Amino acid sequence: MARRLLLLSGLATVGVVIHHATSWVVTATVWWADRYSLTQVPDYSWLGTRGYFGVRILDQLMIFPVPAFLFVSGYFVSLTAGRTGSRLTWKMILTRCQWLVIPYLVWAVIILGMRWVDGTVYGAWEILRKLLNGGVSGPFYFVPMLISLYLLSFWLVPLARTRPAATLSVSVALALAVTLLRYPLVLQPGEQVLPRLLQLASNWNLPKYAPWFIVGIVAESNLEGFRSILQRFRRPIVGGAVILGVLGLVESEALRVASGRDWVPADVSVLSGGFALLLLLSLLSLDPPESILTDRLRILGTAAFGIYLMHVPVLEVTGRGLYHLAPGLLGATALLYLILVTAGVGLPVAAMYLVRRSPLRRAYPILFG
Repeated sequence: MARRLLLLSGLATVGVVIHHATSWVVTATVWWADRYSLTQVPDYSWLGTRGYFGVRILDQLMIFPVPAFLFVSGYFVSLTAGRTGSRLTWKMILTRCQWLVIPYLVWAVIILGMRWVDGTVYGAWEILRKLLNGGVSGPFYFVPMLISLYLLSFWLVPLARTRPAATLSVSVALALAVTLLRYPLVLQPGEQVLPRLLQLASNWNLPKYAPWFIVGIVAESNLEGFRSILQRFRRPIVGGAVILGVLGLVESEALRVASGRDWVPADVSVLSGGFALLLLLSLLSLDPPESILTDRLRILGTAAFGIYLMHVPVLEVTGRGLYHLAPGLLGATALLYLILVTAGVGLPVAAMYLVRRSPLRRAYPILFG
């Protein structure tokens, strides 16, 4: 199972870069269209075209990376705890959190420096708030959330092992509640449609994503049963993933049209959450033959955290660089994806390789975990 999870982490690493590259593709197509065509921005003529739905389908497929990362994290926390849970100590948990916190702060400061260059200056309290909630950049919410789940694992592991059904049921109910709170905010952007407390709750990622971490714990502690489910129900799982994927795509598009937005991400949809679960199970049920590709994906899986941190500023610099230096490429969606994803994966991998083989190798854990 460990090799399969490394492969899943590698797939998720590429997937998360594709997912975040999509926001730059949408920006280039809608808001930067005047850089490569005679039009006014925002240019909404792209919406509803074949190219648009191609991007929409790709974004739907790339909904699984964060659930996959959390599943793998929950699985290995449970594995580390041992059969009796005696190895799950605060020292172990805090050490793991330390390996996340230090590189996270390094890259968060780098991104804050990029904002300062842009002319955006934050006060001390605002900087502290952004560091605590991952607000320095959209994708960075993942790290404080993962740290919170590691801290909660001291209680989550024994609960998920002794009462798996109840623990999963409560966590899924909370996740559904938080997700449903997002609907009025999506449908009526810019309006105060919820009380302040509920609006804050709707932006709380921890309960929304906690079930994936708990599923990982439950899967590890009931490994034979989990494997049996994957083998016995592989076809229904894959078939259900296809159905929910289509329904989630329709729901996300309906939310976009109803809200008047230029884009609504797939993870806003409840149905897409079900699709993410079945897609994750489908990927885990596969047993691909060994090849150079699977080996490379496992290598990426071992470097997932470093790539996750570094790909965020890399995508931004690449996107902005193309805006100024090669604006003609912004209108070629497939080529733009290729450039962004190649840079988002390749540059972090190259940087990690060079640091490991240079006098700076001692700084590797500080930079990449």
